Amino acid sequence: MSGRLSTSVSFDMKDLLRARLVVARLGEWNLNRWWRTEDLLGEMGAWVSKRTLPITHAVGRARMAMTVARHACDEKFRDPDALNLFRLNPETEDRLDLYLSQHLDDTDLWENLLGPLVPLTKDSDVGDSLINAGVATRKNVESVASIDLGPAGRSLPLSKPSNASEALRFLAAGYARSKLGELAVPYLERSQLS
Repeated sequence: MSGRLSTSVSFDMKDLLRARLVVARLGEWNLNRWWRTEDLLGEMGAWVSKRTLPITHAVGRARMAMTVARHACDEKFRDPDALNLFRLNPETEDRLDLYLSQHLDDTDLWENLLGPLVPLTKDSDVGDSLINAGVATRKNVESVASIDLGPAGRSLPLSKPSNASEALRFLAAGYARSKLGELAVPYLERSQLS
């Protein structure tokens, strides 16, 4: 990754949400054991939540999964100067919160975002799953494979991206470096996004 990122970083909210949900699903306990949700974004989570939260179940599942993933990433690698897929700048987090509120009952959107997550299994390759979901490219996944992990394999420092879309793709692709039960948090320095 090279180039300069604009000072007015503006992630596409649907793309950000898709990336977070795909990674959140891949990290569930019944898949890669990066955090302690189990099938929340899979078939069982859909079945249970539709019965308890019939209208807002999709947003509820998304918020829970992203919150748990954020907490796990913070526990593994907490650096106040670092931004990761689940902890971006406050403006972006506020925009995503508004986006979620505006799409509470958008069944087409949620089916499009959550439907492809159900078939993922513990045998699903993380890199291929990210590529198939459209949140990273093969080039992104291959590029992060050559980056040295941070101390104790807990993090993956990324180079400055040229734009917000590239930043999002590399933040997602970096999770392909994590292993079963061994989360490595891909991150950008806060200064790289300003």
